[in-house]
Amino acid sequence: MDRRQFLALGGASTVVGLAGCSDVFDGGDTQPDDGAQTDTDDAAGWRSVGRTPRNHVYHPTAVTPQSSSSNGTLPRRWGWQPSLPDADGDPTFTGQISGVVSDGQYLYTVVSGTMFRSNNETSPLNTLFAIDPASGETVWRTAFNDGPALGSAVTPAVADERILLVGRTLQAFRRTGERDWRTTPAQVATGPPVATDADVYLPTAGGVECRTLADGSERWTVSPGAVSRSSTVAVAENTVYASLGNEVVALARADGTERWRTDAGTESALRPGSRTPVGTPVVDDQRVYVAGGFSAALNGDNAALVALDRASGDELWRYRPEPSAAGDGPQVAGVYGLPVLVDGRLLAIARTTGGDPTGYSEFGMVAINTADGSEIWASALSQTLATSVVGASDTVYAGTGGASDEPTENALAAFDTADGSPVGVGETDGMGGISRGQPVAVVDDAIVVPTRNGLVAFGESAE
Repeated sequence: MDRRQFLALGGASTVVGLAGCSDVFDGGDTQPDDGAQTDTDDAAGWRSVGRTPRNHVYHPTAVTPQSSSSNGTLPRRWGWQPSLPDADGDPTFTGQISGVVSDGQYLYTVVSGTMFRSNNETSPLNTLFAIDPASGETVWRTAFNDGPALGSAVTPAVADERILLVGRTLQAFRRTGERDWRTTPAQVATGPPVATDADVYLPTAGGVECRTLADGSERWTVSPGAVSRSSTVAVAENTVYASLGNEVVALARADGTERWRTDAGTESALRPGSRTPVGTPVVDDQRVYVAGGFSAALNGDNAALVALDRASGDELWRYRPEPSAAGDGPQVAGVYGLPVLVDGRLLAIARTTGGDPTGYSEFGMVAINTADGSEIWASALSQTLATSVVGASDTVYAGTGGASDEPTENALAAFDTADGSPVGVGETDGMGGISRGQPVAVVDDAIVVPTRNGLVAFGESAE
């Protein structure tokens, strides 16, 4: 993204409704915690897709990269590509690279796909990689070749010296790359695992499974309905929260007993009479928040950001941007993916478009007051598909990726969390487009982005 585009992005940023939302900046709303629990948090790591089991996707202490020049370019630390196993015939690879997690020592990513040899032989390649966060060099790799559960690479989780992988089985590996245990879930996994210091929670096609971290043995399995594809659960104190299509369900952490269930979906623009699915829950001290699942963004469908009472599941407020008036097709508007929770605000990807709703257009960022669902600011983001957002300190980062490898269509955009003003952009360059549906992560002082060809870390040199 060049200087002209960066300045245009800044010009599109607007702050709205400040008079009605001053309590957010004055500290009038109760500030949620950063997801910390005595048995789950690790300030030095990014332990799961949501960083902590509450899924705030926010790192409060990370020192994040600042733009290094007047055109707003974020410094790039390294690019990483997976090394293939030694094999005759100069093999090539096609597949997907997952988002990363970190235990404070290494980064971990999963590569799932197919290896092709010159003699036309093919073989599956499902491998866990450990990567040095400073240099981007591979420390070790280990094959787990039982196949991806979702037809794509699934981001792992880390807890208590273990790395947890989901394929057709649930497996735990040690920091040395040695397998600790493996178990077969009752039903196929539908999203990444979440772990505490004692348990592993797995979203499945039937519901949720709880297994021990020590050896993978079953604690309980419940089947209230299929967990939304590619989403994970949230764990807070004595409750597990899961998205089941357009519903959110609260389960007792001790035995999986259902406590409440709420329809949080939005009327579909593409299928009148049906409701759009919701994505991964985010939890603070008082509320559970859900936005539209990533599939709704891909399909060009409506989705709202909804707040539910943690104790009862009652809907407290619902936010959805106004659709644009352009075009003759369905008017589509929504909030998608896993929002960042920080300082009484939810920062999320939003979209308004008219005409052909399947076109990837008019994506932006919004900041919403957690107390009442009012809009604090909105900023233009990308004319191409926005993927995921994460936050660190006073900055929120959004990955954007188009249908090609053009550098201006594949970038990391950074915004100030207070007012939505642009901070900078980072380009993937020769690493391909940012992977759709794969999460960005904050690792200490770098932002790590999965692309179609590897990983890119944005940050100052670690030397």
